Amino acid sequence: MINTTINMSKKKYKIIKDYCKMFDVSINKVLVLLLKKYIENNKNKITIFNPVKYQVKMCGDDWKCQHLRVTKLFYEQSQDLRKFYKLSVSFIVSKAIDMYLNEDLLKIVDNYQTY
Repeated sequence: MINTTINMSKKKYKIIKDYCKMFDVSINKVLVLLLKKYIENNKNKITIFNPVKYQVKMCGDDWKCQHLRVTKLFYEQSQDLRKFYKLSVSFIVSKAIDMYLNEDLLKIVDNYQTY
């Protein structure tokens, strides 16, 4: 297992935290599921010859550094996101929260090994 961090806005962190509380699931599990869902649904959006895109810059107090524990394989896959999608992992999490965070996300929990 590898411990890493992502940056997320405090607003997105609150959304994730409330969701996890509502469905009694860990933040780590939800974040990994969101990343996997994004990868699964965006396999054909590989970008070349562009710089990596990051989240919109905000004041330092508006950010939350969230720890994430993932398998070695998943860590390598998430690093490939930077290379192939030209998006930071934190940016993908932010997009995935907006796109996929709903009750249906938890239906796929048992299909993935997240820890």
